[in-house]
Amino acid sequence: MKKNSKLIRIQIDQFLDGDLSESEVDQLWMKLLKSPEDLDYLETKATLRKMSVEGRAKVSGEAKKLKDGSSNGLQRNKITAYASYLAAASVLIIGVTFTYNTLSGPEYSDLSALAMIEYETERSSDTVTSEFESYLQTAISLSADGEVSQALNNLENASMLDIDDMQKAELYMLEGTVHYNANNFESALESFLKVQSLDNVDPLEYEKSIWYTANSQIQLGMNEEAKASLKNVIALDGAFSRMAARNLERLQ
Repeated sequence: MKKNSKLIRIQIDQFLDGDLSESEVDQLWMKLLKSPEDLDYLETKATLRKMSVEGRAKVSGEAKKLKDGSSNGLQRNKITAYASYLAAASVLIIGVTFTYNTLSGPEYSDLSALAMIEYETERSSDTVTSEFESYLQTAISLSADGEVSQALNNLENASMLDIDDMQKAELYMLEGTVHYNANNFESALESFLKVQSLDNVDPLEYEKSIWYTANSQIQLGMNEEAKASLKNVIALDGAFSRMAARNLERLQ
């Protein structure tokens, strides 16, 4: 990823956290007009955060009855505040997407796969990091430093642990991400397909794996296979359906 794009994505994360001033948001908007790939990143991050907040709120309200009533109130306040940032993000996305669709030139019409995939891992609620999580976190650090082989060795060690399908999905997604970011697209494709072969996978992880499968296929020039994958993403009508529809239109 280019240095400028990394800086833009840092600003996107700051925006979603509510840390940008109005003038800084305007400046970010102008940058996004010239970078549809970073606009996709904003759309994805905003959607994933929204889904994450909704999921945590549901668990907090239905599955986990907190003993301290004040903690419930604090949790609701956090979710409410978080939702306000997501609402602002939605406004920005709508405005940028409209301008992008109406004003962008031919240079933005070509099909392009993701330049890189962001590393994402969920920490457990336990105070002590599990051995599995430790392997994954180390793999991320190694991969970010360009130590791809060592990162993959850590993931292989993690695969030998007694892990369930949800953890296997997390491992395969990270494995695919490490390969993808190292431009090993064939290996990345194999890893993302392994996620889809599991029986018990989180719906968002399943959808994400198909979206990354499509991007890997595009990188490999497997356009017909990519079309089928993109159609599957669209059918799921989730976080990545809009971007999938955009890429499918370009592939037709």
